[in-house]
Order: sequence, then structure tokens, then C-alpha cells
Amino acid sequence: MIYLGILIFNWLEEIIKKKSIVFPMLCLLYLAWLGGAPDPVTTLDYASYEANYNSMFSLTYNSRFEWAYLSLAKMAYLSGMTYEQFRLILVFGIFIILLVVVRRFTNNMAFFVGTFAMFPFFNEIVQIRSFAMYTLILLAASFLIHVNKRNIIISALIIFLSAGFHSSGYFYFIFIAIRLLMHKHIKINSIIIMVSLISSVALMLTGSTSVGQNIAKIIGMLNKNTNATENILSNFVGGGSALTTILSMIALYTLLVILSKKMEVHIYKLTENNSYIAGKVESLMSLIYSGMLSLPLLLISDQYQRFPRFGLETVIIMAALYFEHNIRIFDRLKGMLISLVFVLILSVIFYGIPNSQMAQSIPFLAHLKF
Repeated sequence: MIYLGILIFNWLEEIIKKKSIVFPMLCLLYLAWLGGAPDPVTTLDYASYEANYNSMFSLTYNSRFEWAYLSLAKMAYLSGMTYEQFRLILVFGIFIILLVVVRRFTNNMAFFVGTFAMFPFFNEIVQIRSFAMYTLILLAASFLIHVNKRNIIISALIIFLSAGFHSSGYFYFIFIAIRLLMHKHIKINSIIIMVSLISSVALMLTGSTSVGQNIAKIIGMLNKNTNATENILSNFVGGGSALTTILSMIALYTLLVILSKKMEVHIYKLTENNSYIAGKVESLMSLIYSGMLSLPLLLISDQYQRFPRFGLETVIIMAALYFEHNIRIFDRLKGMLISLVFVLILSVIFYGIPNSQMAQSIPFLAHLKF
């Protein structure tokens, strides 16, 4: 019931526009508790993470996990923590960073929390390594609100750290390149959309297995971890969702990129081209465009759906920034209803509602069932 209250009251607060920080912050911390202390039986991947944690110092241990996650896990284990305690602290740490990052982009926490709690919250608290990775990517993006050499270096170092939680973090070095192009006022939106769609069609026509194998080899060399390479080959190459589901993801993401571009234009008008706000918008759009470039990877494996999902998380922050500067209640209400429709559609597709294991675990993760 608390979970439903979070949805209702954050959305009501967004309509009233009180700009409260305390209530959304407490709600986000409650979500952190839901993700950090879930039921081990009904939570996907929990048993795998726990088994890995408990066997870290065995003679036969050989992990597929990345160095930053393993370093924290080993420190926790040597400190005498159980996996339950380690997970709770890790997830709270991730959510605290997320709170800081969202606040750096917008004061409109209520919209972000109310929307994020519906989608993609449940995906993220199951896949905690990739959630940690993308939260750090958002942190890196927040440093490039202002573009200078110091912030570029900090952003690059944070992206490197993010890859220590999940190898897919390496992909986001492309974000820095896109951000620098946008900083130079080079119009790249049409080019990125065309490159993404043409690459998707090419992979559909020519096959994607060899591309996936090459990606696995590159990541294996970067990580120097043969188990990580084998994991990518087994889970990220071939197989996955039906083509209709993948095409739906591509179509929806493309549509949301176009809507994000429209929000960008409106924010500039509403803020009279304020340079600081423009920096926020350009940094967020650079991440959204990065997600656009990842869409062809869906044709290699549906495991790569984490990239567009992360891009959609960025769209939520962009929408929160847009509603923050749109003071007309009618416009906010209309926009929120449209947002709600999109979130429900995205939830059906990405959660696999109603029949997937992920969908069936949601009532337990939200404490609607015990």
C-alpha cells in the first residue's frame, strides 16, 4: 500500500506543483529499501548474486562480475556482512547517488519519483549491477552540464568506474563525443536517428551473430575476464524476445526521442535560452541519443534492452525538467496524462506484462503481495 501511495501522492504533488523535496526524497529512500531488502524467493537473480557472494573466497571461485562490484563485495564479505546486508547498503548507495544526480538536473523530484517508481524501477532493482552502472553514467552526464577540460576528464573517469559494475558502461564513452558535438552546436539528431535505423535494418537483413561475438571479444579484452566474455557470448548473442517486441521497443524509443527533441525546444523557449538550463538539456539529450545508437543491438539479443531502458530513464528526467518550467496546470496535467500512457505501454513491453517472470515478481517487489 505504501508503494501505491508513492505513485498517487507524487503525481498529485506534481499537479499542484509544490516543488517539495522532502517527501519525494523519502519516497525514493523507501524504493531503495524495497530494492535493497526484497524477498529472496520471489526476486529474479537474487539467488545467483547471493551464491556468488558466498563463494568469493573458495578455491574454485571464478566470477563473471566486474572489478568494482567485486571489490565492494569482497570488502563487505571480509567485514563480516551477509549478502543481505551488503545488498541493502549497495542499493541505498545507488539511490542516494541517483537522488543527487536528479537534483542536479531538476528540482521537480515528484514527477521523477512518481514515474520512475512505475518504470523502470522494477527492472533496476533486479539488475543491480547495471543499475549502479547507469546511475554513475547519469552522474558523469551531470558534470557535462558545463563543458570544460576538467569536467570532461571527471566524466570519463566516472564512465570508466561505471564499467567496473557492468561492462556495458564502456558504451557510454560515446556519450562524451555526442555531448562535445552538441556543445559545438552541430546538429546531429537526424544523423543519429538515420544511423540507428539503417544499422537496425542492415542487421535484420545480414544477421547479427558475428557482430555480437566481436562485441564479446572487445569487452573481454577490456575487462581481462574470460568469464565475462563467455557470459556475453551465452546471454548477449542470439535468442531473446519476439521480433515484434523488439520492433516495438525501437519504434517507441524513436518516438520518445522525437518528443524529447520537442521538449528541448519548449524548454529553451520557457527559459529564454538560459545557458545553464541549456547545458542540462544538451547533456540529457546526449544520453538519449546514445540510447538511440544502441537500438540495433536489440537485434543481437534482447539483453541489450537495458540501453534503451536507460535512455528512457533519462527521458523521465528530461520530462521532469520540462514540467518544472511549465507553470500552467492544464499543460502539466495534459503532459502527465500523455506520460502516463507512455509509461504504461513501456511497462507492458519491458516488464513483459502479464506473463513473464519479471511481471509476476512485481507485486512481491512492491510489497503488494507477500
